[in-house]
Amino acid sequence: MRLKSILISGFVAKTVAVTGVLVFGLVSCRKKIDHELGVQEFITDQSTSGGGSGGGGGGGTSYTWAQITSAEIVNVMALQEFNGELYVGGLFENTAGDIQGFAKLDASDNLIHSGTSGFFGSWGVYDLHVYNNELIIGGGFTYYASGPNPEDLVRMNSSAVITDIPFSESLGHSVRNIMEYNAGLLITGDFEMTATNWVTTTNVEMLSNYSAVGMADLTETIYGSAEHQGELYVCGPDEKLKVWLGSSWDDVAYVGLYWSDEVWDVISYNSELYIMGQFNNGITLKRMTSGGTWENVDEVAQLGGMSFYGGMKVIDNELYLFEGSLTVNGGAASGIIKYNGTSWGALGNFSYEAHDVAKLNGHLYIASDYGVFKSE
Repeated sequence: MRLKSILISGFVAKTVAVTGVLVFGLVSCRKKIDHELGVQEFITDQSTSGGGSGGGGGGGTSYTWAQITSAEIVNVMALQEFNGELYVGGLFENTAGDIQGFAKLDASDNLIHSGTSGFFGSWGVYDLHVYNNELIIGGGFTYYASGPNPEDLVRMNSSAVITDIPFSESLGHSVRNIMEYNAGLLITGDFEMTATNWVTTTNVEMLSNYSAVGMADLTETIYGSAEHQGELYVCGPDEKLKVWLGSSWDDVAYVGLYWSDEVWDVISYNSELYIMGQFNNGITLKRMTSGGTWENVDEVAQLGGMSFYGGMKVIDNELYLFEGSLTVNGGAASGIIKYNGTSWGALGNFSYEAHDVAKLNGHLYIASDYGVFKSE
């Protein structure tokens, strides 16, 4: 799931990919230097489970986070366990140049090559999802290995063999989110109709047996999607929240709907529907209860602006929110917080932007703008 600010998009962005990557690389280097000056490779939670202004509430847990990737690995955006290994996606490159955009962790948590025969270039891997015993890889990348067409959606089997999923011509297009729906895959992002049997609708597409079957167009980029109580919802900063009616999309009138709202992610958790974004009056999170009533989640706030790097994920029946500078009941800001079904809390004072979270062998891993961090 998940992504989420490479705000440059469209045909021009991809046609100047070389220049763009160079510029982005310079930005990343500057961030890396700032990181080294800050000397913050370990982030320790000073809170207790009892809550309080510094603790972040009863949902919090004491964590120490260790940075497990080297300093040049920045802008990690997606994590996914597959066949007992943790795969890592983003827009990064190691000093040797042999690890780019997509890699995995070995048993000692070293970032190593994924074993694939080609490499991921251009604008990075944005989302990873396991489906039919394969790892689905989506983003704004071009996978250089096989086939005549640029590839921004591919699948990898357990032998690390990559197969293209006919989807788009890559130029100016990107996949932001992947989920299972109606025994197939729902793909959302920033794309439009291309070749026959490829994408047939704009910014949201249903795939059956890896072939596009078509839905109804949405005008702007879609970043999040969720199935809730038998209904399909998608969201984006311009489209806000939409529900699928079977042949068309309809607006969802959540509480406090305002023209300037930006909805960045949507998820179903414990029979409730949550939307995360920048809402009027400083609200960050809203939910629709199991009874269909919308309400603001006032305990949660965010300091500063939100980007498509942030999102939500359910792990072990707990709801995780990740972005930058999230607060619980006015407590210390953290890049990641969680809800245990009763109360909210921070998972340590993680001061960087968190882009994704995963769990493997009893440890939590965070994808961030400064690489991968592991709970100790």
